Amino acid sequence: MINKKWNGSIKNWESIDESILKLDMNIWGYQLTIIGIYAPNEDNEVRVKDEFFANLNKEIVKSGNGRQLILMGGMKGRTGRKMGTQ
Repeated sequence: MINKKWNGSIKNWESIDESILKLDMNIWGYQLTIIGIYAPNEDNEVRVKDEFFANLNKEIVKSGNGRQLILMGGMKGRTGRKMGTQ
């Protein structure tokens, strides 16, 4: 996932849960936090979605104001309506 040339820049990484991974790096004079996510979709239970977004929000807040933040991953965006099977 990370190119070998950046190994020295990685300060910490943490698996928050099965859907969220956090990586802290110091690169080119910037303190950077990358949060990789695999978001639940509309078909998941409300409890699962609420728990995911609560955990994500907690990690964003914990990253603080002094770090650059990149959020990446499978966001499960969808437009339009889901078509039923016929």
